[in-house]
Amino acid sequence: MERGTLSVLRQTAKGPVCNFQRWDGSRHRSEYIPADQVPVVEANLERYKQFQSVVDQYVEVVSRKSREERLAGVKKNDRPRNRPCPGSRNSRPDLFFFGKDSQRVSRCRAGNPRAGSRLQTGQRAGRHACAAGR
Repeated sequence: MERGTLSVLRQTAKGPVCNFQRWDGSRHRSEYIPADQVPVVEANLERYKQFQSVVDQYVEVVSRKSREERLAGVKKNDRPRNRPCPGSRNSRPDLFFFGKDSQRVSRCRAGNPRAGSRLQTGQRAGRHACAAGR
């Protein structure tokens, strides 16, 4: 079993003459392979590919098992629903500031005939955020 690359240099009457390139520690090695040794080196390279395939399958199985163990008993949406996360955009900020049981202020939208019909405490009719046309 060997790791590396086999490149054909030339064809001879006996078969291809190749160059075998590999990493040895921290150095790149290049080795001349005569035609009679090429089938042996090719078989060794194929065994390494099979070994890598088995190792990849093993890693996938172990990763899946450890992921299942980690997620066992954990609900998908385990965090509180009505609290915004820091740095995120909250689509319902009135729940955070006023609580879920308090009266919510309707959001203003263009063309909404009821825009601004309900006001918060201390607001006057012409002075809310929607009138400015955000």
